[in-house]
Amino acid sequence: LPPNSKGNVANHSDAHWREWCVAVGISTSTFPLRRRQPGWDDRSAALHSDDGGFFFGMSQVQCNLRFGPGDTVGCGLRLDTSVPVMFY
Repeated sequence: LPPNSKGNVANHSDAHWREWCVAVGISTSTFPLRRRQPGWDDRSAALHSDDGGFFFGMSQVQCNLRFGPGDTVGCGLRLDTSVPVMFY
């Protein structure tokens, strides 16, 4: 993240921080890597840092799992079940 006006990395409460979003998730090999956040189409699914929402295609589930500087976030995918399950 870029520094805020004080030269520090922006935190959750800085207005500058709200301009940035990190998406953690999975995608197919055909997902475009430029100008799209994972989760914005049906080729990917992701949790977004700015609003804590989980996105898949045109759907959003509000999970309230916001994250930012200093947080550690991971994503997993279980394939040993009858339906694949993503977890964070």
